[in-house]
Amino acid sequence: MQRVAGPPDHAKAVASEDSSSSVTGAGAAGDSHRATRLLPFRGRKKRRDSSPGKRCVGDHANVAHHPKVLRLLAKHNESRVLFADNIFKVSREGKPKPRTLLLSGQALYLLKPDTFKCSTRIALGAIAKVVLSHFADNFCLVKLKGAEAQNDLLFSCVHKTELVSSLVQGKGNVPPGLEVAFAKEVTYRFAAVYQRTAIFSENAALKSVHLALSEPTVREGKGQPE
Repeated sequence: MQRVAGPPDHAKAVASEDSSSSVTGAGAAGDSHRATRLLPFRGRKKRRDSSPGKRCVGDHANVAHHPKVLRLLAKHNESRVLFADNIFKVSREGKPKPRTLLLSGQALYLLKPDTFKCSTRIALGAIAKVVLSHFADNFCLVKLKGAEAQNDLLFSCVHKTELVSSLVQGKGNVPPGLEVAFAKEVTYRFAAVYQRTAIFSENAALKSVHLALSEPTVREGKGQPE
C-alpha cells in the first residue's frame, strides 16, 4: 500500500457529522453566467471550521488574463475561465505533481504551472461523476466516460467545493444531472490499462486525512501494455 501525502494545508481535518450519500445536480448545461453557490455537503462530508466563510472567487490562480492561457483557450474557440486553482495531481506513479487546473465552458485543462503548457484536456461531456471522501480533505476524483474513460483524474484542490459546485450547477457544457458521490475508498483508472484503489483514512488525534493507494493491477479485459 502506497501513501500519498499532499502539502500540510491539504490534510487538516475537523470533526463533524458523517454519512454515506450522493448528490445529483439539476442545473441547466451551458449556464456559465450564474453565480456559483457552494453546495452544502453537511451530513455527507466533514467540513473545516473555515469552510462556511469561503467565497466563490473563480480564478484562484490568477491566470484568466495570462497571454498563454488566452492563446490556449482561443485554440479551442474559447475565451473565458470559469474556475482556476493550483492543485496537486496524483500521477500514474502515485506521486503528487503540481498543476494549474482550469475550468472553461467546454473542458477541464491541466497546465504545467511554470510554462502554462497544457498536459491534459478533458471535455466536460466526458465527465461521468465526481467522487469525494467523507473526510475534511481536499481530494477529488473525476471519473470519465466514453473515449476518455481510460484515465480518471485524481487530485487535491483547496477549493474543490467551488469546483464541484460549478460542475454540478451546470457551468459550461456539463451534462445536467452530474452525480457527486462520497466514499472511503474508490477505484480509478490510469495509463489506459491499469487501475488502483484509493483509500481515505482519518487520524482524529492529529486532525489529518491520508490517502493510501493500492498496488496497480491490470483492468479486466485489458492485456499487458507493450
